Amino acid sequence: MNLEELKQPEKFPQKIVKNTIYNIIGNFTLITIGFILVPYIIKHIGVNVYGSIWVIAIIVISFSQLFDFGLTSACTKYIAEYHTKSDVQNMNRVVNTVFFFFLIFWVLVYPLIYIFREEIILLLGTSSDLKSEMYFVLFVVTAIMAVNHITSPFYASISAIQRYDLLNIFIISAAILNIILIVILFNTGFGVNGLAISYFIFYFSIAVSVILYCFKLIPGLQFGLKYLNIDTFKKVFYFGINLQIGKISQIVVFQLDKFLALKLFGGKYAAFYEVGSKITSFTRSIPLLLVSAIVPAATELDAKGENLKLKILFETGTRYLIIGGFLIGGFIFSHADLIIQSWIGKKLTIEGIYISSSIIRLIVLGYFANMITGAMSSIALGFDRTEFERRAGIVTIILFPLLAIILLPIFGFYGIAMSVSLTLVISSIYFMLLFVRFIDYKIYNVFKMLLIPISAAILSAILTYVLYKFIPESYMENRISSLIVTGILFLIYLILFSGSFVILKGYTNTDLIIIKMFIDKLKTIKTRI
Repeated sequence: MNLEELKQPEKFPQKIVKNTIYNIIGNFTLITIGFILVPYIIKHIGVNVYGSIWVIAIIVISFSQLFDFGLTSACTKYIAEYHTKSDVQNMNRVVNTVFFFFLIFWVLVYPLIYIFREEIILLLGTSSDLKSEMYFVLFVVTAIMAVNHITSPFYASISAIQRYDLLNIFIISAAILNIILIVILFNTGFGVNGLAISYFIFYFSIAVSVILYCFKLIPGLQFGLKYLNIDTFKKVFYFGINLQIGKISQIVVFQLDKFLALKLFGGKYAAFYEVGSKITSFTRSIPLLLVSAIVPAATELDAKGENLKLKILFETGTRYLIIGGFLIGGFIFSHADLIIQSWIGKKLTIEGIYISSSIIRLIVLGYFANMITGAMSSIALGFDRTEFERRAGIVTIILFPLLAIILLPIFGFYGIAMSVSLTLVISSIYFMLLFVRFIDYKIYNVFKMLLIPISAAILSAILTYVLYKFIPESYMENRISSLIVTGILFLIYLILFSGSFVILKGYTNTDLIIIKMFIDKLKTIKTRI
């Protein structure tokens, strides 16, 4: 089989298309809900509490990756492999060994959070008048971490058997429940404590649903101490620990920057930074949904020895990330201030809008560079080549503090964002070089993929920005009118981008085939609904 043959619809991995659709629907819904909730949360708890407590809660949950030890990713990889081979015995060993490891771990660790609560609060830098709220939020978000870790092998099982339809139904249902709880708790005066409670219920309800359906969906899956196996633990732990450096590097550039903003410049600036990085993170997440189903699919293809399909998967996935990244990234770069004004409204001052929009423009390039390695990273995990992630992670961990030390004295607050962006660009290029060398692919071809999307993005951004400058200020006096203007400008931007892309012939026959497959699968999903 050659690459041309793989362009036929019946040869392309159709399961990936189906699961990608489910992931787009579920995760886009979740991301959008979270995006919409931010101004509502700020309205009810205030900018200072949001920056001083809730941003810390977000950071603490993100730091839970440090206690994951890469075992969730290891579970997904090995359960997918054993499920493909119908090896029920080893699948049960992986699920039970990891479950009991995390159960014992959190039984030992959780009491330490209470014992050392004062030292933790001091380290986090919470002001004395907010300590009581921070104690409560800390205990709740730690409980969220424990629930997520203990149930992680079951999440991994659902992902490994590629039942993303059910997983996303659970997520959407819990997200709707979360919104209702937040509204009720805010209106009954619970404030930030109520916010923490609602998110615990959100994660807990998903965990219960996932566990119940795992036993229903996977024949032979059993629960018991008899499946505990030290050799299995060594195997998954070795795989996971190789990913741990990569996860630490993700925390360094995506969470430590917010912590620095809080410690060095206070809660107000931390809130401004979080708003800017939240928008950029949101736009980064959308294109990544296109490759969200790759790890178990790549593992399955690797187990079957279908290397040509894996190469097509890499090329197609990377192209779509680049196209999606420039489509969304170009718009938020050119219209950052309008987007923040439309999103948050008057809850941020003019200074806040200016600072947050500047953060967006400074970090968007780094976030984009990191995003386009998404398909490569997923395929590398499927291939069991965790050293790429580890080596790029080491570069990130060393580079970010070094750049921060250099740039903070020169650029002050903005030096944090500049350090993030430069770190991500350099580490992402290094990761690409490692990956393309492994699959015997020319890095030149990756950069060649950038030419048409970047041309379309620059042209569309310039034209819509000029148009924006001609719109009277009176048309954007409130959030509703600002949202309408933003929506119209994005629609025009999308038409210009798409038109430029077609004129420059940026599409391929494979794209047309995959689009047809997406439409067919969407019709199937609509019929089932």
